[in-house]
Amino acid sequence: MRRLLLALPLLAALGGCLGSTAPDVNYGSDPTQETFASTLNVDLASMTKVDVPELQRSVWYRDIVASDTGTILSNVQVADTLVFDYTLWLKNGTKVQTSIGSASGPVSLRLRDLIIGWQVGMPGMRAGSTRQLVIPSIMAYGPAGTPDGSIPPNATVVYEVQLHQVKKGS
Repeated sequence: MRRLLLALPLLAALGGCLGSTAPDVNYGSDPTQETFASTLNVDLASMTKVDVPELQRSVWYRDIVASDTGTILSNVQVADTLVFDYTLWLKNGTKVQTSIGSASGPVSLRLRDLIIGWQVGMPGMRAGSTRQLVIPSIMAYGPAGTPDGSIPPNATVVYEVQLHQVKKGS
């Protein structure tokens, strides 16, 4: 289940809107217009913003724990595999899911198999670091949310990601 939430494809949600500026495109949630639970410590003004003009939205991130020695995710390729733990929250502070303490251990997925918000917000992160990501719905789970309803339609999500390792793809 946890891998489904991370790898859920957004093709239907995007509906061909990349490169489109049609007024009928639903760009979903806008984190700048939302209030976050104080327990999440989200302060967009102090976070790094990565714009995605094609989607008219941005991803915000901040490094909670920075590593000086881990492999850096620069020039990351979609075939590279990330080994990580994560916790996922809704903006109201509801914890939806976590891999921390899981019997199966850390998650291992290729970057291309992760939601767009991770593909935008993870580059530049070092192995051994922990990063908080604030991701609008269009780069997360879209207008449908998740099939099990744990993430509602058009929901902004907040991830805390502990990156353990980067394995270069072929």
